[in-house]
Amino acid sequence: MRIIRYARKTVGIAAMACALAACGEEALRDNREEFDLNYEPVEETDKWIQEHITRPYNIEILYKWVDGENDMGKNLVPPKTEDVIPFAKILKRVFIDAYVKEAGKDFFNRLAPKQFLFVGSHSYNQGNTITEGTAEGGRKIVLYGINYFREAAMIRRFVHVMHHEFSHIMHQTRMFSPDYQKISAGGYTAQWYNTPGGDNGAREMGFITSYARAAVEEDFVEMLSVYITTPREEWEEWMRSIAAPRGREAIERKLEAVRTYMLQNWEIDLEHFRKEMEKTLKKVYDELQD
Repeated sequence: MRIIRYARKTVGIAAMACALAACGEEALRDNREEFDLNYEPVEETDKWIQEHITRPYNIEILYKWVDGENDMGKNLVPPKTEDVIPFAKILKRVFIDAYVKEAGKDFFNRLAPKQFLFVGSHSYNQGNTITEGTAEGGRKIVLYGINYFREAAMIRRFVHVMHHEFSHIMHQTRMFSPDYQKISAGGYTAQWYNTPGGDNGAREMGFITSYARAAVEEDFVEMLSVYITTPREEWEEWMRSIAAPRGREAIERKLEAVRTYMLQNWEIDLEHFRKEMEKTLKKVYDELQD
């Protein structure tokens, strides 16, 4: 899941947490299930989802309340129907199309989650945190706060969540090198949210976000997802602002490990992927402002 800390009047990004079931390392698993692709939906929203998401990619999008699909212990509301297609179009551009273009449809369809559940409201937790998204065994991704997606900051967080969760699926299908955890050995903690200075303080310690300190797996997927969803100029400014040489060196070593992992395991050139992602995200942000 992706979790952010919040205050009563302000919301600030902290980081994410996710627990997915382990997968085999040698071969791509077939993450697909058989949906009835021949039924004819009646509502226009369902027709669009069927034509553009379900049939080509075998992904189901749930946005109406279904018993057993939601956390009944929380006060949640469904998304506004008029927001479902606009948000799904963004999801397709910045997530589905991005990976299909970079690595191919077969790659994406084999690893892609089977369901997306759209929730209109935020999911508030005890301890002043908000859950932005969750993933269940690589099968379903839940995204919260859809009713607020037109805010550029929210879109960026949604994109981060989607790539974060998909990064978990990738590394649990083909695990990254055990040498990665040696880079910041001893720096991981369950109290990541108490990192002095938040994300800025975490970077001084060699972690790209404070939540990256939660576990080595979160460190890895944060490096990957934050790197490909952060504009180059902003990333470079972060690196220049790190005062501790060891902190900057640790992040650079981790980034190189991520580049190697993506190329050797998935034949994805991380720099090219990131460049294309930056172009796509800029277009999306510009369109939201029009």
